[in-house]
This record gives sequence, structure tokens and C-alpha cells, in this order.
Amino acid sequence: SVGAEVLEINSWTPEDTAILPPSRHTSTLNSLLFSGNARTAMGGGAEQWMVAFCASWWEPCEELHVIFEQLAAKWQGKLNTQDFIAKVRFATVDCATDKVLCNEEHVAVYPTISYYKDGQQIRQLQLHPKRMKDRLKTWSEEILGASKSGPVRSADADYTVDMVLLALALCIVLRLLVAGSQKA
Repeated sequence: SVGAEVLEINSWTPEDTAILPPSRHTSTLNSLLFSGNARTAMGGGAEQWMVAFCASWWEPCEELHVIFEQLAAKWQGKLNTQDFIAKVRFATVDCATDKVLCNEEHVAVYPTISYYKDGQQIRQLQLHPKRMKDRLKTWSEEILGASKSGPVRSADADYTVDMVLLALALCIVLRLLVAGSQKA
């Protein structure tokens, strides 16, 4: 149940990191690997990247590792259904060792999650340690939930489609009027 999940995360202690299995669902990026993956369109064979920026020595970042790994397993399982192309990949950057990269990506608070699409940083979320799990779950649903059903259309796109249909209807009416006046 949801309550049991919250209790597990709330009862987490730093000693628990000693029993964490190696990450199976997230990659570790550094300043050398970052630009060829998250900052490149289709980098690492993925359309989108969710990247957690944190300092490994800080306890909330150790807690984030568990939460982020669970989210990665969930979303990659749902979205990555093709053989050679991934819809989304998850990665972490350790700001304790890659501070310059974290500064370049405008990370001011730990933990920070950034969403990249087609090599561009689209959104960024700064997490409060006490509300980290719920906020990250909601935020990922907003972003990646839209990926399941295809691109989210903007109001401008809807307006453009409406104008094209209106112009098409007007052309058809004019053609019918011209055809009717030629018969008379």
C-alpha cells in the first residue's frame, strides 16, 4: 500500500546504503559523459533524460538514490518498449565530484532533478528532503505521463489546426459558389 511505501522511506537510515544493490536502472554521468548523453539529441539512444544532481555525502541524496532507482524502474519499464531506442533514461550526477558540471546545469540546491529532451534542458525541479518522494512522483507523472500518450499539444498548435480547417472550409464553400454560379 502507499502508506507502507512512505513508512519504508521515512524509516530509512544512512546505514541502509551499505545494503543497496548496484544501480540497475540508472546511469552515472560525469562531465565527460554528460554532453554525449543528456545534452545530445538521442544521446545514449534515448529521447529523454531525467537526471538527478546531488552530492553523494549528503544524507537526503543517499535517500534520493533509492527513490530515483524505483522511479527509473517504473518509467523505463512503461516507456522503453522498442528494441534500440529508449523513450527515457535516468541518470545521476555526483555534484561532490562534478561541481563544475552542476554549476553549468544551474544546480543551486540539492537534490535537483533536470528533465532533458532532444539534448535540451526543458525543466528543473528542486526537491525539499521531507517531501522529496511525493513531489518527484508527481513531477515525473506530469512529464513522463505525457510521453506515454504522445506529445502534448499547445494552445498555439490547436489554434493553427483550427485556422487551417477554417481556410479549407472557406475554399470548399467558395468553390461550390463558383460552380453554382457557372450553372446559372
